[in-house]
Amino acid sequence: MDFYKENTFSETIKVYNISNTALKTWSRKYRDGTLMRKQNKKYTIEEKLEIIDFYKNNGKMATEEKYNISISVVRDWLFKIEAHGESYFEKEYRGRPKKNKSNKNINEDLVRENQRLKLEIEYLKKLNSLDQKKPPTK
Repeated sequence: MDFYKENTFSETIKVYNISNTALKTWSRKYRDGTLMRKQNKKYTIEEKLEIIDFYKNNGKMATEEKYNISISVVRDWLFKIEAHGESYFEKEYRGRPKKNKSNKNINEDLVRENQRLKLEIEYLKKLNSLDQKKPPTK
């Protein structure tokens, strides 16, 4: 953007070998202060549906400008609604899925492990006593 500020539009395109559209988009985002990567925003179900509706009625450029959101995100939401319905957004899908292990299962696992360890200790004690009863070899 520094080169573009000091030179003409066409010179910038030639030097950096980029398209008119890309430079216009970057220039607009630079003026708006949105050129740098922004923090991920968490949208509510209502906001998502409102943005999708606006996208269907007004197109991608208007949606990008009004909501400052990538069209790929909006289209992804649109495809998910078409495939799964609006109820898809009611559940949180970000990050690694949580393991759903209840306390009861954890307690059962601990009891089984405790029993196994007790048996192992008993076995080792018997093995040790048998080893002590053996006559020494010459």
